Amino acid sequence: MKISDLITEIKQSYYISDKIADDISEFVFNQEQSAIYSGSKDHFAGFYIRNIIRELKSVDDDALYIQRFLAALLSSASNFDWLEAVDIDELIAFYPDFYTLLGNNTEEILDKVFTLDEWDDIKKAFFKLSKISFPEQEVSDFLQHDKHKSEGFYNYSHHLYLKLYLQPKMREAYDKKDCAEFDAIFREYFIACLQDHNKKIHNRRDKFNGALYRTALPQEAFDRFVALFDGTGNWETDLEFVASQLATDKDRYSSSEKEEFTLLHDEEFKELIHFILDLDLFHRFGDSKYVYNFSKIILGLDIKTWIDQLRFFSSYNYCAFKNANTLMEELDDAIKLYPALQTSFIQYLMNYISQHYHCCLRNYETPKAEHFTNNPHLQLLKLLCERFGATNIWDWYYNDNPTKPECDIIHGLLAQISDAPELSERKDLFDQALLRKYIPRITKKEQDNDALLHFILTGENADRVAKVALDNSNIKYLSWLSQPYLERLATVFFNGKNNKLVVDFVDNAANEYQSNPLRQLSNVAIKYPQCEASYMKGLIGYTQNINKQCKLDIDSKVCYYEGIYYPEIMSKTELAYLQQHNIPCVKHIAAGSASVKALLLICLKGTITDHDQAILLIDMLKEKQKGLNANLQACISSLPDALKQAVRSTIAEQLEDFSGQKEINAVECLCQGSLNEETALDLLNKVSETQSRTLLIQHGNINFVHLYKTADGRFDLAAYLAESYQAPKKLPVSEEILNLIETKDGSNGYEAAIQLLQVYQHHEAFVPSSEGEAILSQITEDSLDSFMCYLISQYADSITAKNRWLLTIPALHASINTVKLLMPLIERWANGSKHQLAAHLIKQMGGSGLTQVYMGLDRLSRNTKKQSVKEAIQEAFAIGASQKGITKGELGDSLVDNIGFVDNTIPLSYCGQDFALILNKELKFSIRKPDRKIVKSLPKPKFDDDAQAAAAVSKHFTDLKKMLKDMVTLQTHRLEDAFVVWRQWQYDKWAELFLANPVMNKLASQLVWGIYEQNTLTQTFTVNPAVITVDDEALDIAPNSHIGLVHPSELTAEQLAEWLDYFADWEISVLFDQLSRPMLTLTPTEKDPLAYVPNLTFRKSPSTVINRLRKKGWAIGSVRDAGSFDELYKEIDEGELGIEITFDEAVWHGGYGYESDESDIAIDKIEFYQAGALPRGSYCYAELDEPEYKKLKKDIEQLPLRLVQELVREAVNGYQ
Repeated sequence: MKISDLITEIKQSYYISDKIADDISEFVFNQEQSAIYSGSKDHFAGFYIRNIIRELKSVDDDALYIQRFLAALLSSASNFDWLEAVDIDELIAFYPDFYTLLGNNTEEILDKVFTLDEWDDIKKAFFKLSKISFPEQEVSDFLQHDKHKSEGFYNYSHHLYLKLYLQPKMREAYDKKDCAEFDAIFREYFIACLQDHNKKIHNRRDKFNGALYRTALPQEAFDRFVALFDGTGNWETDLEFVASQLATDKDRYSSSEKEEFTLLHDEEFKELIHFILDLDLFHRFGDSKYVYNFSKIILGLDIKTWIDQLRFFSSYNYCAFKNANTLMEELDDAIKLYPALQTSFIQYLMNYISQHYHCCLRNYETPKAEHFTNNPHLQLLKLLCERFGATNIWDWYYNDNPTKPECDIIHGLLAQISDAPELSERKDLFDQALLRKYIPRITKKEQDNDALLHFILTGENADRVAKVALDNSNIKYLSWLSQPYLERLATVFFNGKNNKLVVDFVDNAANEYQSNPLRQLSNVAIKYPQCEASYMKGLIGYTQNINKQCKLDIDSKVCYYEGIYYPEIMSKTELAYLQQHNIPCVKHIAAGSASVKALLLICLKGTITDHDQAILLIDMLKEKQKGLNANLQACISSLPDALKQAVRSTIAEQLEDFSGQKEINAVECLCQGSLNEETALDLLNKVSETQSRTLLIQHGNINFVHLYKTADGRFDLAAYLAESYQAPKKLPVSEEILNLIETKDGSNGYEAAIQLLQVYQHHEAFVPSSEGEAILSQITEDSLDSFMCYLISQYADSITAKNRWLLTIPALHASINTVKLLMPLIERWANGSKHQLAAHLIKQMGGSGLTQVYMGLDRLSRNTKKQSVKEAIQEAFAIGASQKGITKGELGDSLVDNIGFVDNTIPLSYCGQDFALILNKELKFSIRKPDRKIVKSLPKPKFDDDAQAAAAVSKHFTDLKKMLKDMVTLQTHRLEDAFVVWRQWQYDKWAELFLANPVMNKLASQLVWGIYEQNTLTQTFTVNPAVITVDDEALDIAPNSHIGLVHPSELTAEQLAEWLDYFADWEISVLFDQLSRPMLTLTPTEKDPLAYVPNLTFRKSPSTVINRLRKKGWAIGSVRDAGSFDELYKEIDEGELGIEITFDEAVWHGGYGYESDESDIAIDKIEFYQAGALPRGSYCYAELDEPEYKKLKKDIEQLPLRLVQELVREAVNGYQ
């Protein structure tokens, strides 16, 4: 590659304008240009410059050109974002003095760094430029310069001198084990922090006034603080005084209301704490008084931070631990080191349990009910109680615990695991104190306070509070109240007077740390019938709150709510439980709004066992909301067989009484069961809606030709229209279009056209309607073709999701002319905002059975970037193959067109002479003239030839050349795909495809084929033009033999050499690299023997990898949080095998295509698995590593070597 090639690439990119590319070219190659670039500038991403610099590794050109190119490229950027993006070592290798573009001295150069907006970018760029080796004192002076400050404080959220200068110096001293140097830097760092640190916990950068956000310790406090650090202060008084002078602030990201010292949250001071409070550092610099005193200071200011940073309890893992015994061992070790701090260590663990208990309920791959009763947090609490006593644990937690969390669940957990009488008494007193505090706050009338409290505590005088009206449900720790207290309180909330509060009450009273959070409340509704209606309102509202977070759907299983994974939707569990106790849940839900019914039907699915409740579902069929109807149909389908039959029988009996949407939904329900033609015909007489008729005809396989038959066996269109036609209130299309239809008997096709449109208006299937086909059987082909083409041209530009049915007829009954109109439309939609419409139309065209459709779709599948479109094309091929009763591969074979060959030539009559088209070695047309001479183009017509006829033949020749080119391109791709997936043909079908067709014969002659018996190669051969061996000998092949493309791994070295010599002798270019496939090595990962990594280290940009592989049939894995994904996969239909590659970085679709945190991605692992069994989709979190899906994984040792090699090679090639 030359620099000129790189500039051409830049010009073709949309990141940089053509003008800049031209100016760069002029600067590089015009030696008369000044040494300083003065061309155009623009704002473009730093990563793009980085990628260009990496391309220079492939450039072989004059060093001066390279340097001038870099000078122009870097100077053309109107900002300095590239400073943080590029690899400085690579840049220096090509242009050692590149920094002269930034400035003439250290200050000017570093000033450019601080023009960047983000702190992380500034830091990256600063440390990258440090490789230039600026004079140390100049860097120090620059970072301490007043231009970075206002009123003596830095205008950044960081202390520049500490962050960028002293921190690295201190680490260098640590690495050198130089205690004296370390102490000196440590003391300077500590003092500088006290003089300039964050005023708020969450600080921000202010370019103009750092004093707004940063502060210094008052002088006296500063002196006493430094004295403590130096070991000359008074520990009994100075530390307390310093603490009183430190700035405090509330952490807005913390649940605690307590104010904390901002110094401990200052970025540089936090890093100092993290660095110093390290046991390894203690051992290395054990004699340092500063290290000892600093540790003592942090212990006195914030013991939690001290324990955290010294990592006494290192077995915590992502907010949750897995082994309580390990933590107890760590506790013992900590107490041995600091016996006086035993209570503090235990308080630390208890505080952790209280704050992070929910974490242990979201860290399971598969949540189960037993996790709520037996998890590491509870195990730790039990071990602490066994060792120290439950009452001591209670006392230590609730007495003199300076860091006790605001959110306290320890009282409830201790009561749950301990049966000590004294603890039960304490819990009861705790609850009573809580109720005495909050009851006055929730009642509307003060006079109700005493009676309500007395009832809740004793259960007496229930009638006095039966109608009490409450004001709110804000009782702290409500869900942890003892059962009698919560039950009595619930009866008041569910008394019918407080329905506005029941949703909040149910939400607050739900014990989120139980697998069935609402069970206590459900028992109240079962025990007290008067509470049933109000509780159901609360349960419905609770479910709506869950849906706001989880977005429930009919297939939802596990539920993630308020930071916890539940094994099932909590509302579903309770509805099943309530129905087991004869609560009529369907009745209550049916009284709700459409949105309520749609949501609660998700939870009802699979729970209904009562006949009367099941029958109540029928009334919901009247609803028009699509989501509701889908959930209702799923709910009915999930009923036990006897109940399902009862519901459908009742629907069939009442169908005549239904109308509108209720009738349509009812018919849809009936169609989900088994429906024969006789039953469908009976139901057809009971319905009046067109959509109902369409459904019954489609699912009942009604043959209209049998119903309306003339004496000669044809479809009686007139009789059918006389009985079925109903004039619409409004014409679906213009009369001009309707009048285009002509019937075969010559009668007016106007009514037939309207009926045809009405049949397809609600036809959602991707195969033609039997009713529509019956009508079309009596319509002339030419009029139908005109009708369909007119529909497309008239309505294509105004198609939406609502009127897309207008293109259903041209799609399902496609002709060559409609394909010419539809394919450009689909291609435009596929790459734009209408890609979902394109996908729908593609699937409909798949049902047309037309060869030209599949050829166009195959070409589109290799060019489109939209996953939905690629998937739709695959589905279209599956639909077409199913209709023909063949495989998708066989359907692909049928795309081979003869394009007019007679034997090995295409006759061409031109200007009164007989020419012939023949194939040459390059698989292009040559022309054989009447005198047998071979030429490339047709001669010009003579003056007395028919010019118009000659032009028509010339155009035909041009069309044939395009058809040939498209065919060769398509079939070459298909043959390489067949090679990769190891497709095999039966010989008779193979011969029909590759021997009878001249084009395919030529393609086949450029490949090595083999005969396989039970997947073992027994004989090799090629085509020239008949079947021959490598020795040019004819070969007879049995009709039932299996034929496939040979892989070099199946050949001996001698066989491979013979075939390479054969192609060389005949001067034949192999169609693709069939015989040169270097073996790839896969190594199992340490964690998983069924996950592999290739012995390659290629990295590429996400866009390059994804776009390359998607053209090869790979698909993007499940898209998850923030639209990110980290997998690509490919599944092979014939072998039921899938391959999945996982990236080492998450990827998302951004403004510059596919992006990731790192500019390039690599393969983290490769896995093979059973195709079609791993769920995928948006926000689908199924992984092959999960226990449920691990069984799908395949061992490559048990798979065909060639298949593994080729699928991995395809993946790896995406990175090369």
